[in-house]
Amino acid sequence: MTGERRQVTALFADLVGSTVLSQQVDLDDYAEAVLAYQEAGRAAITGTGGSVAVYLGDGVLGLFGYPVAHEDDALRAIRAGLDLLAGVDRVSAAHPAIDLVARVGVHTGLAIVGSLSETARTDTAVFGDTINIAARVEAASATGTLTISETTHRLVSAHVTTVDLGPRELKGVLRPVRLHRVDGLRQTARKPDWATPFVGRQRELEDLQALWGEVAAGVGRVAFVIGVAGLGKSRLVAEFESRLDVAPDRRWSATCSPTTFNTVYHPFVAMLERLAGTNAASTSDARAALLTAALVRWSTNEIGLRALLRIDDSGDADSMAPEALRAATRRSLRELLVRFTGTGPALLIVDDLHWADPSTRDLLFGLSNDPIAGLLVVTTLRPEGLRHAAIPEPGVVIDVPTLGAGDARRIARAAWADVDEARLDEVLARSDGVPLFIEEITKAARHQPGLAVPTSLHDSLTARLDRLGPVRTIAQHAAVLGREFSRDDLLALLAPAHDPAVIDGQLVELIGSGLVQACDGNLMFHHALIHDAAYSSLLRGERERLHWRVAERLLARAVRTRPEEIAHHLAGAHRCLDAARWYLVAGRGAAQRAAYREAIGHAQRGVTVVA
Repeated sequence: MTGERRQVTALFADLVGSTVLSQQVDLDDYAEAVLAYQEAGRAAITGTGGSVAVYLGDGVLGLFGYPVAHEDDALRAIRAGLDLLAGVDRVSAAHPAIDLVARVGVHTGLAIVGSLSETARTDTAVFGDTINIAARVEAASATGTLTISETTHRLVSAHVTTVDLGPRELKGVLRPVRLHRVDGLRQTARKPDWATPFVGRQRELEDLQALWGEVAAGVGRVAFVIGVAGLGKSRLVAEFESRLDVAPDRRWSATCSPTTFNTVYHPFVAMLERLAGTNAASTSDARAALLTAALVRWSTNEIGLRALLRIDDSGDADSMAPEALRAATRRSLRELLVRFTGTGPALLIVDDLHWADPSTRDLLFGLSNDPIAGLLVVTTLRPEGLRHAAIPEPGVVIDVPTLGAGDARRIARAAWADVDEARLDEVLARSDGVPLFIEEITKAARHQPGLAVPTSLHDSLTARLDRLGPVRTIAQHAAVLGREFSRDDLLALLAPAHDPAVIDGQLVELIGSGLVQACDGNLMFHHALIHDAAYSSLLRGERERLHWRVAERLLARAVRTRPEEIAHHLAGAHRCLDAARWYLVAGRGAAQRAAYREAIGHAQRGVTVVA
């Protein structure tokens, strides 16, 4: 088997009462209906970015997070579950003699997944209690409903409406699992309830407030708030918005999503759907109201783009070339924003621009180049969103840095007031000044002895690695060397199976992704958690093999100046007694230099390895 250790969201769906039903109806009709149900399940799962692992009789197991992870895999599984239930209803309607009813269970957790390449089987191999719990959650669901575990609920609660079913004893599961019935998706995500203080962003907040002052004076501005995932871009913008004295109908928000990045103008269509019953309906400008309604109808394919433009009097739509139609649509949207802005000032927030469809991106870049008087547009995006584009003048770039040590400690202590200093130092060392990492690691550390990658961050980190494609393998191998590594050590680890020129090209791509950076002649993973996610995705046998290769190379060197490094790789290779001996060497060396605390640390690691 070839595979990986992954966090996955497992969706398990099953028909209710199918055994009895199969005995009561014509077998051909029954088989036809069940096949239609399975096809509906496959379409629902693959249509939202998941994969079908296996069909089990009239059950189906879908995986989200493998073979490709997404930052919203848990939410994708919820969408798939709701789509699957709707599909079953359609199948039943098409087969009146057969009343098919399904139920769905969803759970998120770690699993080992991979390909059974050495056997005749073609399904996906999945091991771990994540799959079993998903099946038990499904069995505990009411007929015709979708039920999720507490773990999944924590990941999607801002996006779904649910009913808390309380803790349940599930067959074969050691501890009770709190379950939640999903009643539907929220039209707009619930704003997060931040439990930690707003710190370390005063300069960026003042920059936004200064732009608002210019807009209030009649100028149009567009700001691009840029930073890697987790730095608090949305928190900064929310804090800025909360301090504005502006009426709710003078502020609008749109959100880009990885599931709709190829849906034309999706953020604006979704925004206008929300506004159709408020701003557009109450405006005295009937033409703006018509355009809003038309754009919403166009997005759902109820009318064509030509009809939309005809409503807006944008010319002879029937004779327009495609490029002219596109330009006219963009002009119509701009005009709509002008009409909604009115006398100003007004605020438009567009979150996660790195996931915007190209048309939305073009529109916002056009607003940056030619802003609307009295309108402040604030967008948030990650650096990779600018890989193939530059922000046009006079757009304003607001870079969001990592937090300083003092601010980072304030956030960690707010999340865990009575944490001891040693534990706090561990948390801060792994979080690298990223507010989201600080919060999530701290919350996880309160309930577990180690500092593993929290469930809430796993999908995001793995998705960033998966976007590397084949380069992901290089990142995994480099992670065995440590958070910091050298090109020469990586080449030695991969030789002779890999061409050095190819590896150099992949390292350039890895640096370009922002996941790895040059550091004093070496290379280093940008965040400790990125390193951990890459390392933990390797199966144990592969990790041990790679650690042993590194250890062999270090042992062959004539000069061994870092015995603790040798010990680390021997421990990773599961050569425990050998590792303990080298930790002893490291401890003695530290003691000879009167570095007694370091000596004790090496000795404790040696004892742990022996144990």
